[in-house]
Amino acid sequence: MSEIDFKVARDPLLGEIRLSPLEMLIADIPSMQRLRSVSQLSGAEKVYPGATHTRFLHSLGVMHIAGLYAEHLRLDRKMSRLLRLSGLFHDIGHGPYSHQFDEIVYAKAKIAGGHDDQRATILTEVVPQQMLEVYRNRMKDYWRKEVQKDLRLSGFLEETSKDTDEAVLEAFEELGRQVNRLFEGETLGTPYFNIVQGPLGADRMDFVLRDAYYSGTSQYGTVDLQRIIRNASIVAVKGIERLCYDEKVIDNIYAVLFGRFMMYKNVYFHKTARAADLMLQKILELLYEPMGLEAVVKSPSEFVNWSEPYFLQRLWKLFQERDTLSTENKALVEAAFQLWEDYASRNLWKMIREVSFSIAGLDPGSIANSVGLDTVARLKSTIQKFLNQNGDLPAEERKRLENMVANSADVFHIDTPYKLSLAHPAEFFTNQVYIVSNPQENKKLIDFEEFLKENPFYQSLSNSLLQIVRIYVDSADRDLLQKYRLVPNKEQLNLTTRW
Repeated sequence: MSEIDFKVARDPLLGEIRLSPLEMLIADIPSMQRLRSVSQLSGAEKVYPGATHTRFLHSLGVMHIAGLYAEHLRLDRKMSRLLRLSGLFHDIGHGPYSHQFDEIVYAKAKIAGGHDDQRATILTEVVPQQMLEVYRNRMKDYWRKEVQKDLRLSGFLEETSKDTDEAVLEAFEELGRQVNRLFEGETLGTPYFNIVQGPLGADRMDFVLRDAYYSGTSQYGTVDLQRIIRNASIVAVKGIERLCYDEKVIDNIYAVLFGRFMMYKNVYFHKTARAADLMLQKILELLYEPMGLEAVVKSPSEFVNWSEPYFLQRLWKLFQERDTLSTENKALVEAAFQLWEDYASRNLWKMIREVSFSIAGLDPGSIANSVGLDTVARLKSTIQKFLNQNGDLPAEERKRLENMVANSADVFHIDTPYKLSLAHPAEFFTNQVYIVSNPQENKKLIDFEEFLKENPFYQSLSNSLLQIVRIYVDSADRDLLQKYRLVPNKEQLNLTTRW
């Protein structure tokens, strides 16, 4: 970067992160600044109070790590810049509360790719004009010239192009198109996609390190970043470029995978963190119609205003104006507001049942919802039997128990989070990531599945997918169920499972 000036962001995890003039410009556009107010872990903050870091900081980290890959692989300036910019932009499509927004709003709006699809739209329809506005109105002449130089050196602006706003805007548009094309490489398993978001890509390595650090669980952030990157290479496999890793870093790779597993087990899927996440999902579900969230996600220029503080402002405004709403929407807003107050005061839903299982030869996720429904059905049966046998219950308690049976879908909240696995080979061979075996002798490229066949020890770590199913209720219902010992024991679930 000697040909252009740069600035530095100080990161507590990665140290100094250099930003080129073009990267500085992008970091300052409203769509990126919004990510300062979009939480990385949402509900986990209710359990791990240090986990208040944001998508913005994570995006800077991903940009930096993608740049480390590019530097080691000696990629040309254009590809190096494209990788860094793709890392910087990769989360720009996240809505308030990150993955909880995906689970509800994008799903209900039938945006199949969630925040990834939204990113592609924002890069095309919003980002270039925002970049031009910052470039034209907020940058001094010196930095505008540095941006032009950066655009030319990175191949987005022709050397012969004039320094007009029209030419610069066209360069910004081309930048967005090229970033989108890089992410489209997911379906082909290109090495450049994998550098940013593959199984050992910059995204994963940063979030394992960063989430562990800010959650106070750094013992799980076992990523030897420099060693893994230093042993990466791009090699032609059947004439197609693939990202490969030297076999000697396989234990470092498994350390990353184990760290990710422990983060899911202890942080992301912590029972109380998931209770908070489910409450956020319910709030978004209740507000989907009253807030017009489908229209929001289908209007990129509107969507990029939606930070978490903005979402809460809209909720407060709706609540204040609830008497002007339809009867149905008023009830939804009141329910959402009450649930938000519970969430904000940490009066969270309580877990009353957890089932963990693995089934040989079958993806446990395919039956997880059925297991949850079966568990709720057994709870309802137990409660109904208790009601039939106890006619002298206090009226309020009877009413509450009867409501659990009559309105079980609203009372019992089933959680079936992602399947847990230490290292499932599918993520490596689906992404076309290879292992270089015996690099100093008879250099041999093998896929991850073949590596596991040749190394039974690692195969034993990679066989099982573990599914978790949990049932939550609000604290008052939990207390009542516990009072009368109405939560079934695990053996009553009658499931055939294998660990």
